[in-house]
Amino acid sequence: MLKLVVSNREGTLAGAECEFYLEQAAAVAGSEPGVDIHLDDPSVAGRHFELFEKEGVIYLQDHSQMEGYAGTRLNDILLEPQRPVPLRASDVIEAGVFSITLGAGGKGGKGREDDVERSAYFELIDGESGTKKVFLPPLRSVQLGRCPQSDIVIADATVSRRHALVFVSGGNYYIRDEASANGSYVNGKKLCRPRRLRHGDLVALGKAQLRFLMPKKSLSHQSYRRETQMRWLLPVAGLLGLVGAVVIIASLCF
Repeated sequence: MLKLVVSNREGTLAGAECEFYLEQAAAVAGSEPGVDIHLDDPSVAGRHFELFEKEGVIYLQDHSQMEGYAGTRLNDILLEPQRPVPLRASDVIEAGVFSITLGAGGKGGKGREDDVERSAYFELIDGESGTKKVFLPPLRSVQLGRCPQSDIVIADATVSRRHALVFVSGGNYYIRDEASANGSYVNGKKLCRPRRLRHGDLVALGKAQLRFLMPKKSLSHQSYRRETQMRWLLPVAGLLGLVGAVVIIASLCF
C-alpha cells in the first residue's frame, strides 16, 4: 500500500492536506473526473502524471506537457515528458499548485505511526547498542549496503557498498545478493538466487545481522489467507492420516 500526502501550495486552500492510500499497481493523477488521484485545479492537466510499479519499483511519468501544461516536478526538477523515473520514500512531486509527498505524514509528523503499522521492517541487531528498527517503504526496492547512498546504510567493514536488494513481487518481499564480497545469508543459508522473506527470518550481510519482521497488517490479503489456510490444513491432514492408520489397523485385527 502506497501512502500519498497531497497539499495545496497556493490560493485560498493553501496549506490544506489530504491523504490517499493506493493498493493498485498503477494510478493516474489529474483534474479530469474518474482519475485515481483527483487534483481539481486549472493548473493541472486532465491526466497530469502516472504512477506505476515495475519489478517492485514505483515509477513516475509525466503526461501534462503533451497537453501544453507546465509539467511535473520531482524534488524541484522538471521531468522530461513521457520518461519514467523511479521514486523513493519522501520524494516530493509537484503538479500545478499541488505537492504530493510519498510515504510521509502530515503536519508535525502525523500519519507516521499509521505507516509503521502497515510496514514490514528490519531489526538491525547490534551487540553494543541493541536493536534498531528500519521500516521498508511500500511497493519499491530497497538497497542495503555500506554506501551512503543506500536506502539502508550498514556501517560495517564486512558489508559491501551495494550488498543486497530487497524488492516486492506478488505482494511478498524478496531479497537477492548483489555480488557482494562476503555473501548474503537467510537463516544460515547462502543466497544464490532471490529468496522470499518470511516473518522472523534472520538475514546476515557479512557480519551484520538483521531480523525481518512483517506485521499481519502489512501482509497481502492472499498471502495472509494462504498462511492461515496452511496453519489449519497441516493439523487436519495429520488428523486424517492418524484416522486412516487406525482404520487400517482395525481392519487387520478383525
